[in-house]
Amino acid sequence: MEADDLIRLRKLVTPAIIEVVFWVTGGISFLGGLVQVASGLSASFGGGRDVLLGLLLMFLGPLVARVSCEVVIVLFRIHSALQSIEAALSGPEPGR
Repeated sequence: MEADDLIRLRKLVTPAIIEVVFWVTGGISFLGGLVQVASGLSASFGGGRDVLLGLLLMFLGPLVARVSCEVVIVLFRIHSALQSIEAALSGPEPGR
């Protein structure tokens, strides 16, 4: 990756950042679910709801983060494919 491509916005940086965003949001939702489960287990009354919600957050949170990040990555891959098609079509004209 050259600096000129970054400065002129020819090379996209966001797809690399999306992977970091996935791991951070997945980790935060898992830890948040773990805290919720611990809170429910330490409650003297009515902690079952907190445990259930914590378990859901622990397993569905990273899944939702993964699907969301994959949608964004697919959009960037579509963009890349369209750039490849444009480059192939804008080659030298016949007869030149």
